[in-house]
Parts: sequence; C-alpha cells; structure tokens
Amino acid sequence: MKSIFLSIFALFIAGTLSAQNFEFGLNGGQGFNTVPLFHTTPANETSLNRSAATPAFSIKAMYVLPHWQIGISAERINLSYRFMYPLPPVVNNGIYPDEGGYFNSENKIQIAAPAIPLKLFLNRVITCYNFEAYFGLNLGYVFSPDLRWGENAPGTSMVALSSYGDGPLAGAQVGATVFVTKHLGINAELSGDYISFNEGATNIKLAAFQSTLGVRYKF
Repeated sequence: MKSIFLSIFALFIAGTLSAQNFEFGLNGGQGFNTVPLFHTTPANETSLNRSAATPAFSIKAMYVLPHWQIGISAERINLSYRFMYPLPPVVNNGIYPDEGGYFNSENKIQIAAPAIPLKLFLNRVITCYNFEAYFGLNLGYVFSPDLRWGENAPGTSMVALSSYGDGPLAGAQVGATVFVTKHLGINAELSGDYISFNEGATNIKLAAFQSTLGVRYKF
C-alpha cells in the first residue's frame, strides 16, 4: 500500500506542476492529537491526556477545476501524549504528599517528532468574487524518520529511542481563502486526520488536528 501511494503521489506532483490551473499554498499554525489507543496501555501510565499544542506546517499543490480542487500536501506535525506517573511514597515532615501516599507527576511521551504526513485531497470549492470557501476529504500516509519515546519523570533522564514508524491516515479539511490580488491570497484552514501508526509490533491509533494560517498563490 505504501509503495502504491508514493507512486501516485509522485505522478500527481509531475502532473500538477505541468498544469496551467495550478495553485500553491504554504501554511503554519498549531496542532494537537487525542489520547492514543494502544493494544495494551503501557505499564505505570495512568490518566492519559491529549498532547499539548505544538507547531504544525504544511505545503500544498493544487490543480484547480471549476468548483473543485485536487491536490497533494506534505506536512510536519508532532505526535505525543501526557500521562500521570505514580512515584513511590515520600514522607515530608511525616505527611504523605496525597491521600494515597504517592506523588502523581505529569510526564510526556513523544510518539513521533516529527511526523510527516503526505496526503492526496479533494476539495469542493464555493466561490464569491475574491472569496473562496472549501471543504473536502483526504487520504495519505504518515512517516516518522525519528520515532522518540521518553519519560520525563523526576529524577530520571529522557529515554530516546530513534527508529522508524509509519502508517495510513484519512481525514477532512475545511478552509477559506481571500485573494487580495489576482494571484495572491490569505488562507485559513482547519483539518483533522485519523492515524494508524505502526512502530515495529506496536500499533497506535489517534486523531490529529491542525489550525493554520497561510498564503495561496494562483498561477
């Protein structure tokens, strides 16, 4: 599946760059992901929480048809989550830190930093003078050349394991562009993707969301 997708992606790049009705986009903003689903929740990890907001970037190329956009995009996002790690009982002047006698320290696990999603997308476009609104669906594949797992527990150092991870994704996007000149526009976009990420025998399922601003250039 991965090789088929990359072949289609490469063919679409070649076809789009040779097309006359071509639009280029560059966006930046913030993103986060939901609590990941594991086959088995890692030991000693309780109260899992979604990731904090992290930077997100994307570059897009689109072939423009009447009322439609067919395009490709490459993005850079981070995938992570937070959890509470119960530390052993500690006595402070004879008083335990909480009722259970444990410190619950919030820690962060990096799933993929960075994760690089490559997408093929189709948008329905509604045009009114220099304003364009759109919504659509996407399919793609996400790669991580540097997969990192680490626990920032007090008294311990970050454990970083560099390896390779990837997996399919599917999602949707909605946005709008205001063209301030014939060729140049200001864009805002919201997107969300469901990702099934594999690293060795480990499978991680999560949803990732991005909110970005950027520019569009229409040839």
